[in-house]
Amino acid sequence: MASCFTEPLTLNGVPVADMAQLSLTWADDPISGATVQRLCDGSAVKQSAWRKRRLTLSATGLVPSGLQSINWALPVSLSGPRLTPLTGFSDGPQERFDHFAAMWSWQLTIEEM
Repeated sequence: MASCFTEPLTLNGVPVADMAQLSLTWADDPISGATVQRLCDGSAVKQSAWRKRRLTLSATGLVPSGLQSINWALPVSLSGPRLTPLTGFSDGPQERFDHFAAMWSWQLTIEEM
């Protein structure tokens, strides 16, 4: 099916449905950490520091059917307009029903490898 977007958002090469992209928002958060090595005398030395990204996609409606076919146990690659490509791991989309608004929504979080 053709997309109305010139460069649609894709997950593992699977384009996200147009209706899902219309309500899509994302948050790109940096995450960081360090590895600490303990010495015999009890002092600590920082061995390495790392910086990664966590991208969270949120949209209203049901999870697009194309995302159901992705194997979430393997790394996921994400690309799209105004978005730096990202490869990482995810547990898959999480669905939620808001009883007050009577609306489905879903959220997908991907952490960079």
